[in-house]
Parts: sequence; structure tokens; C-alpha cells
Amino acid sequence: MERAMARSGMSQQEVEVRIAAQMTLAAKCQYADLIIDNSGSLKQTELTVKKEWEKVLQMED
Repeated sequence: MERAMARSGMSQQEVEVRIAAQMTLAAKCQYADLIIDNSGSLKQTELTVKKEWEKVLQMED
């Protein structure tokens, strides 16, 4: 919150209103074509990204 306030110059109340207006993660996932779980290690995330990127490239063919 403090970072958003410092960066934007908005008050705490303005930042809270902005945050409340955002879609939930679950709602965002409904619109996503691809979801990458980055809760594991950096190495796991890198491997997942590479694997999914290869799938994206194959879709272009």
C-alpha cells in the first residue's frame, strides 16, 4: 500500500478503492489462455515457462 501511495501520489483511501475495484485472481484466470504457477523454485518456473512457450510456438505453425 505504501509503495503504491508513494509511486502514484494517491491517498490511502484512493489506493484502497483501486485495489477493491480489481478483479480477483480467480476471475483473471477465467480469461487467461495460459497460467504459469510461479510458487515453486525459480528453476521450476523457468522450466514451466520454456515448456509452455514451446506450446505457444507450435500453435503458430
